[in-house]
Order: sequence, then C-alpha cells, then structure tokens
Amino acid sequence: MAHALNAHLVFDRGTFGAAIAGFRKALELNPSYLWARRTLARVLRVAEQWDAAVEEYSALSTTDQANFNDLLLFTAMKLRIRRFDEADRDLASLRGHTGTEPFVIYLEAISKGMQGDKLALTNGVSEALAMLPNRAEDMDPILSNRALFLFVLGESEQASQIVTDMISAKRFEQLRFYTAPFLDDIHVGLLPHRDDIQHASTMIKRALWPDGFGMDFRIKHGLATLRRIVRNSYPFPMYCNLWTIGGLEQDRGLGAALLDYHKEDSRTIALWTLGRPDRVYGQCNFKQDPSAEFDLKFCERTDLVLSTNLRIFVEDYDVERLLFLEQELLDRFRERLKLERLAARCVLVEPPPRFKPGQ
Repeated sequence: MAHALNAHLVFDRGTFGAAIAGFRKALELNPSYLWARRTLARVLRVAEQWDAAVEEYSALSTTDQANFNDLLLFTAMKLRIRRFDEADRDLASLRGHTGTEPFVIYLEAISKGMQGDKLALTNGVSEALAMLPNRAEDMDPILSNRALFLFVLGESEQASQIVTDMISAKRFEQLRFYTAPFLDDIHVGLLPHRDDIQHASTMIKRALWPDGFGMDFRIKHGLATLRRIVRNSYPFPMYCNLWTIGGLEQDRGLGAALLDYHKEDSRTIALWTLGRPDRVYGQCNFKQDPSAEFDLKFCERTDLVLSTNLRIFVEDYDVERLLFLEQELLDRFRERLKLERLAARCVLVEPPPRFKPGQ
C-alpha cells in the first residue's frame, strides 16, 4: 500500500514516469491490489501512454473488476486512438446495461462526430446536456460533464466559467482524471481549431501541476520556491542600500541564502521575477556605495534592467556572474548579454535545501 500511496503523491506533483513506476511496484508486490491497478490505468491515460493504458484497462475488464467509470474511460480512450469499431461496440453494450445515461450518449455523439457526422454530434451532445440535472453544484461529475458538453456545443463562456469555478473549489480529482483528459480528447480528435478548449485544458493543468508535468519531468525547485514567497506592498521601482526593501523581506532572505549557498569571489547578482514577468528582483553580493552598510538590492522593470542597467552592472560595477532560478528569465538575460557583447555568465541554480518544497 505504501508504494501506491507514494505513487499517487508523486503523480500529484506532475512526475508521471515515477508515479507509474511506483504503481507497477505496488502491483508487483500485490497483483490483486485493485485500487492501484485502477489508478495506474487512469494515470497512464492522463500521461497519454496509450498502449500501456489499454493493457491495464483490458486487464481490469477481463477479470470483471472494471466498474462503470472504468469502462467509460476505456471506451473514451479507444475513441482517442481512433479504434471506432471497438468503441462503438462498447458503447452499444453500455447503453444496453444503463439505458439513457448522458455520458454514454455524449460518447456516442463524439464517435459519430469523429467519423464525420457533425449533425449527429450536435444532436447527441444537446440531448446529453438536456438530461443533466439542473441543480448539481456540488456534484463534480455533473459539473465536469456540463462543461464538456457546452464546449462541444460552442458555449465557451459558460463552459469556461464552470472550469474556473471547479479550479477555485479545488475539485482536483475530477479535473485531473476526467475534465482535462476529456478536453484533450475533443480538442485533438474532433475540434483541433478550438483554441478555447485547449486554453481550458492548459488552465486546469497549470492549476494541478504549477511546476510542470510529464513522463520525465523533475520538479524545478527554483520555480516552486518562488511560488511560496509571501510579499506585502512594496515600493517600486527601488534601489536599496539598507537591510531590505519593505514588503520584500522573504525575497531578501532567499537572496542572501542563495548568494551564500553558491558563493564565489566574483561579483554576482541573483535575479528572479516578482510574481510577474515584467518585474524583476535583484540581490547583489557587493555594495553600490563603499560607505553603505549593506549590499545592494533592487526591484525594477525587467525591460529597463535588460536595456540599460545590465550594461552598467557589467561595465561599471564589474559584475561577472548572474544567478537565476527561472530558465525563461535566464534566456532573456543571456540573449541580451550576447547582443550587447557583455562578458558575464548566466547560471541556473538550485535554491538551498531549506528553501525547497518539502524540506
């Protein structure tokens, strides 16, 4: 059980490959562990590991362990990989057992739409939408289904609001295993021109996995560390020779620890964005004025630092090294240094261990 629970936590952090390995280890130790097998199948689908997901769902189905949701997910995945004959047989069987279940009708419409019958798509999804209860604010599956049906029917504003509300209410289990994968299914397989559907899926994934995700993903501790910083109102722009810039005390603490952890004799500035790409915080290991008591720290517009201040720091203050926690910001500074032919190094660094999440 420990392997499976840890795998789920790893999946929640976006490290899909490690999560899959953890679930496989749990099943190796206990092949009859149904929750681990069911969750592994769902994680494989989210990770778009289609062959492996088919294998796990097939194992569930052939041992009569699959529940109704498993069968729905398996059938939807067959549609995604365009195995229409199999999916349509499954849908006919599901309809025979459940009668007029809205999501079965929806999947039937999706299948017909993917095979070219757009009228059947619209009619079927409209029928499924009309069957949903009108007052189901607390029922995650119905909220998710309503959003999916509305997106297919072109009611983007209403659908997007449902997704936004679900994110705000932290309906993460429904969002990660159902809403986002189904949005990807209809965007990739049916409506590739609909940017609003792709945007909704991206919005969900950013909420679920703010540090990133993927089979080979490793958490970027620098980004995670910056997201944990609490800032109060602060003066802007500001160049400060005092102990700290008011409101940015936690930034000052991180900067001091970062410069100490990656200490060199060369003049160095640690740089990161202040929760938005157009503002940058900088902390130096040198004083702006020899008479100052503390090293220089500043917050400024990113474009101004790039266009003007960077040259001043390198040429007038002999800065040789720039430390970054964000790859995107490093790339911008490296490009500017190259353009201006300035001799300073850009280094992507890890935060000290005590600043990493979970430490």
